[in-house]
Amino acid sequence: MPIFHYEAVDRTGKRINSEIEAGSIQEAQQKIRQMGYFPTGVQEKSATSTGTPGPGAATTGKKLKGFYLGGVSRKQLSHFTQQLSVLQDAGLPLLRSLKILEKQMKTSLLKRIVGQVTEEVEGGSTFSEALSKYPKAFDRLYVNMVKAGEAGGVLDTILLRLSIFMEKSQALKRKIIGALIYPVMVISVALVILVGIMAFVVPKFAAIFAEMGTSLPAMTQLLMSISETIKNWWFLLPVIPIVLYIGVIIFARSRNGRLTIDRLKLNVPLVGMIMRKSAIARFCRTFGTLLASGVNILESLTIVRNAIGNEVLAEAIQNVHDSIR
Repeated sequence: MPIFHYEAVDRTGKRINSEIEAGSIQEAQQKIRQMGYFPTGVQEKSATSTGTPGPGAATTGKKLKGFYLGGVSRKQLSHFTQQLSVLQDAGLPLLRSLKILEKQMKTSLLKRIVGQVTEEVEGGSTFSEALSKYPKAFDRLYVNMVKAGEAGGVLDTILLRLSIFMEKSQALKRKIIGALIYPVMVISVALVILVGIMAFVVPKFAAIFAEMGTSLPAMTQLLMSISETIKNWWFLLPVIPIVLYIGVIIFARSRNGRLTIDRLKLNVPLVGMIMRKSAIARFCRTFGTLLASGVNILESLTIVRNAIGNEVLAEAIQNVHDSIR
């Protein structure tokens, strides 16, 4: 009979690491529950020793069957998490809750993912292991908080915290976009006016100066040259932003490039201040949610570092992590 290595928690929250004989992973989980433990991970011992993932082992980046346009929106994910927390709080088994939510969903990528997560859980994986196989929908923050909820037996509370966290994050994002709309519009209008002046107004002055036959200062000659270039090559103006955007993307592929770009973002007048406050607010909310959910401080800092979205701040968080360790 196969031997399964399992991780579980007892009623007091104490972690248990042991082995059990069973005919299948489902039977092993049933035996563990009969012992009064809550299984958080079950894996066949032979698969563990050889390094080959067993039936309950987590993998990453699992491919979905079918083709879907777009991804999973934060609004959809927040709604799903909130509904799942309500069902868990009502005392329904996790598997039944997932099947109910899958049936209620409209056809979408998230519906398909929830269906496959349900199959994984039914096959013996823990909920967090099943979620970790779909990183495009469920990030490390989500998976680690669910894992903490499973370990502490407070999955309904953790899911509720996650849904509240995502709602607040979306509200913050909307506020940031709203704050950026005005300066972006002002800059765009200013650029259009500047191009219009250089293309239509300056050439008229250039003709007047040419008739006068006077020598012009170097700065005025430079202005005339720029005006002439814009007038002759105006059709290239839409191409320049695209080329710059592609150049920034290529430059950002290297770590030094990302550091340089993110440092510039934080130092841009007005916009940089908004980005800095946004990143700090995201750090505090994410870090606080993880700590309140029972994730240890070092693991919380690692998760936040990967979710912060700015290499300069990520480097600072890594230094804090190393100092605490």
